[in-house]
Amino acid sequence: MFDDILAVYRGVKTNHVLNFFTIFYDKEIEKKEIFDGQQRTVSLLIILCVLKKELKEIDEELAQEIEETYFIKKKKRTASFEYKLTFDFPEANEFFNNYIVKDETDVDKLDIGDYTKSLKRNYDETKRLVKKFLRDEIHQKINQAQLMDIEDLPLKKQRTEALKMLNKDTKKYIILDFIETMERKLFLITLQT
Repeated sequence: MFDDILAVYRGVKTNHVLNFFTIFYDKEIEKKEIFDGQQRTVSLLIILCVLKKELKEIDEELAQEIEETYFIKKKKRTASFEYKLTFDFPEANEFFNNYIVKDETDVDKLDIGDYTKSLKRNYDETKRLVKKFLRDEIHQKINQAQLMDIEDLPLKKQRTEALKMLNKDTKKYIILDFIETMERKLFLITLQT
């Protein structure tokens, strides 16, 4: 799915239809459930989590906004929250929420079954793909004139700091542009419970 989104982002494809999602309201548990489209939903959310993690290194406030838009629902008048996406398997919830959404890396404490192992493989591969994408895009977007301006700075420390700032600004722009592309051209929905 990441390759399809990338093709849309780069303009190779004009859009990508995710097909139908079947969502129903379960009166017993008072929640909406995805009947058809679970894998696509989880894959999109994993991509958003990886982008959020990369953005957090640059702009923590913006990363928090993405988290609140797609992953958590704050309860009014309290500091507590609940996750917007829950799985039928408790170990999958714990893994997704802690390892993927909250980016806690100590997975040895978590119960990892077959389904969770599949989530981890998907997440790890998505991280690899997103990091490569960002590296390639940053390299492509930073033009020669910008680099020459940096090289003209008198001190090596100034050049290093200017290059870091240019990389951060470019990375932030790419991430936000990529998410906007997902929202506009993939008919991405905000999960609401």
